[in-house]
Amino acid sequence: MSEGGVPPPTFAPEEVGVQLARAGEVADRREVGLWLVGGALRDVLLERPLRDVDLAVEAAAATALELATRLGTLPGWALEKAHARFGTATLRAPGGLRVDVAATRREEYPSPASLPVVTGTTTIEDDLGRRDFTVHSMARRVGKRGLTGHVLDPFGGRKDLAAKTLRLLHPKSLVDDPTRAYRAVKYAVRFGFSWDGEFVKALKAARHAKAFQALSGDRMRRGFEEIFLESDWERAARLIEELELLGDVLPGWTGPHSPSKKKATDAAASSPLVALPPPGERPKAEISWKRLFAPLTEVERAAAASRLNFPKALRRAAGVESR
Repeated sequence: MSEGGVPPPTFAPEEVGVQLARAGEVADRREVGLWLVGGALRDVLLERPLRDVDLAVEAAAATALELATRLGTLPGWALEKAHARFGTATLRAPGGLRVDVAATRREEYPSPASLPVVTGTTTIEDDLGRRDFTVHSMARRVGKRGLTGHVLDPFGGRKDLAAKTLRLLHPKSLVDDPTRAYRAVKYAVRFGFSWDGEFVKALKAARHAKAFQALSGDRMRRGFEEIFLESDWERAARLIEELELLGDVLPGWTGPHSPSKKKATDAAASSPLVALPPPGERPKAEISWKRLFAPLTEVERAAAASRLNFPKALRRAAGVESR
């Protein structure tokens, strides 16, 4: 996740296409299936600049890592990190373009909000079925000529993309991974998307299964902070209030414009909202949290910061603790 300040660089689809062709040539020589997936393909279909690239390797983890290592030897490319257990790797292509490589895999969630357990290698079709939204569950083959063939779309993602709809792949999606609720808000803000009617039902199922209670403070905090790195802070706050996501942190907490159930007694709790940075700049995490904490009492702020596992520096910067 990028910090507050200047937004991260973006790359034109044509620029990315040149690097995809280079990666595809390596994959073709190794006779390995390489696919553009996730948000990268979504942005290509929307004809938007790309922030990064997700590549799925239709092979075992060892083969995916071998391919990533070979990509790292291309001129201007560098292998930054690799995880043998999961068959994943991160590279930097020319210009600083981030490229994430992963073997296609099956996953299981042992309990609500748990991290997934990889259960084996699988086909690209099955791999797409483990993702968050249909608009991210598409793939297109990458070869020496760049993107080739038709879009593989087993869940109707292209139709949902045209309709600007966020649709989960199955009713227990948020039980498995409640951070997908934060991602829904992030994409709604970034693209003007809306979630379908089943999303709220899935959110209720996640709360009934106590998935948010099982979510670690770090994962919950990062979910909110990624939302507020988007371009429209006020829209993000309204959507968070609409889904009552802050109530999963602290019962009764709705948002920066609404008081908590407890009456604020200190002057800070009723103070005006902290100003956002100028347009084009992303607010730092402490600015967002100060705005969100505005209607809370000191006791509530401390409780929320504890649940979200605030680092000590962030507690001070956000006004939870005195310096």
